[in-house]
Amino acid sequence: MGLCLAAYKSNDLTVSEIVEKIQKASIQRLQSLLQASLDGVERAVVDQIGSFLGLSQQQDGVLELFVTNMNHKFDDLLDKEIIKDEPVFDFENLSLVKEEELDVIVALEGMVNYCRNDHLANFISFNTRLNSLFPRKRIDESTNPLDPEQIATSFQEALRPIGLDAQNSLAVYRAFNKGVLRNLDEVLREANQILIDGHVIPNLGMEGQKKPVQLLDGLVLVRTRQHLAPSKKKVSTRMKSSLNYFPLCKTCCIQIHLQLRQR
Repeated sequence: MGLCLAAYKSNDLTVSEIVEKIQKASIQRLQSLLQASLDGVERAVVDQIGSFLGLSQQQDGVLELFVTNMNHKFDDLLDKEIIKDEPVFDFENLSLVKEEELDVIVALEGMVNYCRNDHLANFISFNTRLNSLFPRKRIDESTNPLDPEQIATSFQEALRPIGLDAQNSLAVYRAFNKGVLRNLDEVLREANQILIDGHVIPNLGMEGQKKPVQLLDGLVLVRTRQHLAPSKKKVSTRMKSSLNYFPLCKTCCIQIHLQLRQR
């Protein structure tokens, strides 16, 4: 902590100021990526359901709510007092989800896990540097504002008021995955550079590493320990703690989750 404080004094920046710089830059970049993604998927969704124009008419509202949700993630990190709605769902509580929505949620979780694996070096660098700013906090997928799960949840909450059905929701999430999550390295690199410029572990050296082996499109990642869980309650704990993944087709993942729900 002393090393970090010395760096901040030399730059005349507090922890809050550094995080707020990351907040402004990253949310602006994410908003731009999301705008392009929604522009691309809008016509396809409208064509599928004929008279439905909700997405095109409410796109500005979706973007605004997404930005608000992302700001809340950073405000939580800085312990700012905020008022927000209850989240749409928790990735770890799939047993509470309606069956017709399960395939969408499983697919979205697979996109999130793929994104972490795809941008692993940049993500670990950012998480490590961010953690050094908050020695009394645990920075992980539930507290890191730029974790794919936090970004995906922010988008889903922003999309909820439109009321898309499962089929069209999946089409929108695929566009979100392709346009936003697959390009998250742009956001992470910029955030890391802000930290480096602030002398927060500038010589970490993770950014230059090669990406991990890519997984084929259409595969969903699930945690291996999930299959060994003896109860639903323990599934959540194991899912959160395990970082071991293996690829399965979406149908297999859905069957596994349905079996676990019946226990």
